[in-house]
Amino acid sequence: MTYQKLSSVCQSENLSALAARVASWTETSEALEIGVNDSDKSSIKKFVDRVRQLCQLPDNWDSHKAKSVKFESAVNAIRLFCEIMFEQSPMPDVVPTVRGNLQLEWHVHGIDLEVEVLDSGVIVVGLETDDGVEEDWTESFNYAVARLRPSLERLTLKEVSVRHEAVA
Repeated sequence: MTYQKLSSVCQSENLSALAARVASWTETSEALEIGVNDSDKSSIKKFVDRVRQLCQLPDNWDSHKAKSVKFESAVNAIRLFCEIMFEQSPMPDVVPTVRGNLQLEWHVHGIDLEVEVLDSGVIVVGLETDDGVEEDWTESFNYAVARLRPSLERLTLKEVSVRHEAVA
């Protein structure tokens, strides 16, 4: 799936996929370089800066033998962020796990979404919504992207609505 096709997956005409802002992606086993269109450097840059900061944590960062963040988990987290987010989406909290992975968390507008990104590319998701939906699932990267997009779209539409009400 290309970045251009991703932007058409959204059900709402008012949301723009963040993936459309990624101009280039170069990945090796030791480095990641992302080219971003100027109009959206802020959210991608903030996310990448946070991931970079977490990758500096040493082993035992929590004094309970937690592992340092694995490069592969960091790359997968950045890929996931770029693929599922919309320009209008609220930023997730990004936290390290004790196993050396990264977790993206949204706790806003009655939605609790926690997404652990494993170094293998597997995605582990926990979702609770204000209307009683509870889901826990594990998927490969590509399937997880497809399953997460509707939840991110819903969360983003709530964010847009709240921002619009605050302005009005």
